[in-house]
Amino acid sequence: MRHFSKLFCFLLAFAFVGNANAQLSPGDIAFVGYDADGTDAVSFVALANISSGTVIKFTDNGWLASGSFRANEGTWILTFSSDVSCGTEVVVTAAGATDLQGGAVGVVTPAPGNALVLSTGGDQVLAYQGDEASPSFIAAINNEGAGVWQADATSSNTSALPAGLVDGMTAVALNEADNARYNCATESGDVSSLLLAINNSANWVGDNTNNQVPAGCAFAPTGCSAGPGGGGPTDCGELFISEYIEGSGSEKYIEVYNPTDGPVDLANYELRLYSNGNSSPNSTSNLNGGGVLPSGGVMVFKNSGATLFSGGVSVGAVNFNGDDAVELYNAATGMTADIFGVIGQDPGSAWTAAGGYSTANKTLRRIASVTQGITANPAGSFATLDTEWELYDQNTVDGLGFHIGDCVAVPTCLITGLTIDATSGCKDDGTDSQGDDYYLAKVTVTFSNAPTTGDLELYGPNGFITKVSVGSLSGGEAVFSNVELPANAMPVMVTASFSDEDCSADGLAPAVYPCSLPDCTPVINELDYNNPGTDDREFVEIYNPCTQPINLGDYSVIFVNGSNGQIYGNFQLPAVALDPGEFFVICGNGYTTPNCDLDVSPNTNLIQNGNPDAVALLYIQAIADAVSYEGSTNGFTEGSGDGLEDLATALRGIGRYVDGVDTDQNNADFSVQCVTPGEPNVSISQYCGLPADLSVSNIGCVGYNDAVYDDYLDTYSVTSICGHVYGGQDQVTFVGKETCGDAQIMARIAGVFPSYGYAGITMRESDAPGARKMSVIRYPNGYKYVEFRPYPNAPYQIFWLPSYTIYMDFVRINRVGDYFFCSVSYDGVNWTNIYQQYMAGMSYCVQSGMVLSAYAAGISTTADFTNVQISGSAAPPRPTNPVTINSDEPVVFSVFPNPATDELSVSVGNAPAEEATISILGLDGRELYRNVHNINGNTVNLQLSGLQMTPGMYILTVNTGEEVLTKRFVKANP
Repeated sequence: MRHFSKLFCFLLAFAFVGNANAQLSPGDIAFVGYDADGTDAVSFVALANISSGTVIKFTDNGWLASGSFRANEGTWILTFSSDVSCGTEVVVTAAGATDLQGGAVGVVTPAPGNALVLSTGGDQVLAYQGDEASPSFIAAINNEGAGVWQADATSSNTSALPAGLVDGMTAVALNEADNARYNCATESGDVSSLLLAINNSANWVGDNTNNQVPAGCAFAPTGCSAGPGGGGPTDCGELFISEYIEGSGSEKYIEVYNPTDGPVDLANYELRLYSNGNSSPNSTSNLNGGGVLPSGGVMVFKNSGATLFSGGVSVGAVNFNGDDAVELYNAATGMTADIFGVIGQDPGSAWTAAGGYSTANKTLRRIASVTQGITANPAGSFATLDTEWELYDQNTVDGLGFHIGDCVAVPTCLITGLTIDATSGCKDDGTDSQGDDYYLAKVTVTFSNAPTTGDLELYGPNGFITKVSVGSLSGGEAVFSNVELPANAMPVMVTASFSDEDCSADGLAPAVYPCSLPDCTPVINELDYNNPGTDDREFVEIYNPCTQPINLGDYSVIFVNGSNGQIYGNFQLPAVALDPGEFFVICGNGYTTPNCDLDVSPNTNLIQNGNPDAVALLYIQAIADAVSYEGSTNGFTEGSGDGLEDLATALRGIGRYVDGVDTDQNNADFSVQCVTPGEPNVSISQYCGLPADLSVSNIGCVGYNDAVYDDYLDTYSVTSICGHVYGGQDQVTFVGKETCGDAQIMARIAGVFPSYGYAGITMRESDAPGARKMSVIRYPNGYKYVEFRPYPNAPYQIFWLPSYTIYMDFVRINRVGDYFFCSVSYDGVNWTNIYQQYMAGMSYCVQSGMVLSAYAAGISTTADFTNVQISGSAAPPRPTNPVTINSDEPVVFSVFPNPATDELSVSVGNAPAEEATISILGLDGRELYRNVHNINGNTVNLQLSGLQMTPGMYILTVNTGEEVLTKRFVKANP
């Protein structure tokens, strides 16, 4: 019967040769060249025999994280006009497809209205078959710039990794270059080895001037697929279940077999459990824990409580009884790969057949002649139970870990599995060199038909590792403990082989970052990853806390997606010296970020918004510093990132205070504060960027307020929880300054959030709630009103502006003597005087500025003001006989140190008076200190320790009687 099956497969393969649009699998081709300069071109090497009539589509439409194409790019449709043998490099341009000798092998047509055009600013090419709604990807290349696949296709230059492909195996991401090619590092060997070499970005070279296509390698692969004409995707073309064990207790196992002649990524597959006749899954498990399954290989999936077989991977769906159906599902193709039992049917306690066959309390193994699974749910009974399966007693597990079938030739001995588990972190071997960093691992090798002489040997990237005599082996499994593997941030290839027979297998060890670092390294000092609106001012600040300059050329900054561990941004720093105490800023937009030293792409949404995510600073490949926010990112967290969050508020981020302080606790070292890129951090998070001559105060109410000024957008954002009231006592938040005599306040009310807040401009006699005032206010309905109080503590009066002013967002109040004129404008240039009021006896000096209140007390309300101008004398008229200054030099005024801890020094040179009143005010207007000091030519030392000042921003004023000098300073903790 077995010989008949092989003959049938051969005849079937012969009959299918030449079929149009035959199906390829991931890894049947691999990109080896890319040109975006001159004539756009790509080249690939065929790693399977491709028959005439096969169709492959090449597109630079990116793949969205949601699972579909980003639109509006181009596509080439290649139809092969002749057979292409495995190992052939094919060059594809808009003119057609050729081999290296220039012989035509296919015709290229553009998709209707969308010819493919490659960008010199980074792009991607995805190769697939089928239609755009349900593509079957076979290879992909990305050279957007950071050497990684992006989390999503946010522009024409970006793409997520396409479904069904594995970066480093069937897809490759390169650093940005106009033209690039594989450097022919490996040209021969089995298909799996070639795929690993070709899709390793370290084996590519690029050039922004010279074309690189074709790669021109002498490819000589072994073990090539017969190609899409060799039996189609059903016969030896898809994974199937090779063993089923329903044992006692939790001893339940499903073995999955790869009958194809290429590697298959199990991350694209699911096991689905249908219990007690259900027609929808009760449990679904992704099989990504099984890794990449080689041709002829198996992977065992087991119940978490199973103990008889030590290998395999535990998954939740292996929790069946004899009356439950199991489906092996290919999520990449959306098709069933195999069904055990009958979905939707409850057979009672088990499906049975003559000869003692039962799906309960038995071990069942697929016979060798089976070359495909059951892809359609059986109608009626489990008809293949006694025709496709061999029956064994309960708890028989000695066949797990290997399968012999007609699809793949089996060597005399067979290594069926190689798993590597890290058992330690990085060890630096006591040196500063990363070249000798290593970690310890447990290597488990499963095998069958082992030779009787020789050794089982392990090899790594540096050659021989260790061995064990075959005479000491038993049970089909060998475990090597404390195996030293290089910690170099790259997956490590380990090979197990028997010395006396041609029998080997490869496995990938996990990537572990090196750990050797200099004695002192820079730190991530400040981070702004979340801005209002378009996220166009995101940045990372690096700080040198050391006593010596640091060459930044040894460092790079990476951005890490916390949900999947993927590096979505990788930026090499330039070879510049960063002096002690100095800063270096990496930003997405140098036009919007002050002091930006390295402007990188993209301009917007540079840094992901957490939940969680991380930023790390690498010294060569070792992690010098890492910050995880909105939670802890595996491998990139110091302590914990829980509770550390940068809300989408203007001019705020997260940073260290004082600069460089590092206790290895992310959520303790970092806090929300006003951003200061390229400058010393501050401990305050209120009143960010607010000009020093403006004050903020709550009038008639208590509670939180805030005001920030964005000098790039020329926008003030004011926040209040004061509730708007009508009557003789106001409840508002005021932001402004004193003006004397004839004065003007003008602003554009750009927005109020929520929209039912009250925002406007005002001139008022004082901060007293019942002070006389003149205001123009935008009410919740969008209309504008004049509010004025002619007498102290009297209810204010209202003048309603005409309805046509609802869209006139520019408002202005002019004071001329005791007359107040209110105007509105569409553009701030052409004004309409809408109201005037005489306020007899109004104080010569008043408070002029912006004002805001909420619809009700306690509702946080924010208003944005632009085009703010406050003009007028800043002090009353000078005395009739003022003191003159016997110098043409300006007054020199400074405070130091800033920030200050226990003492603040004030220096005033060339002052117009010998004495002055020095005051310290909080940003809420509260006076904390006042005294008269001799200032001319002297330095006045103020003791702060007894003033009960909390850390934050304060205002210092020096009133000479002639003028008032003002400086801001920061009070820091001792």
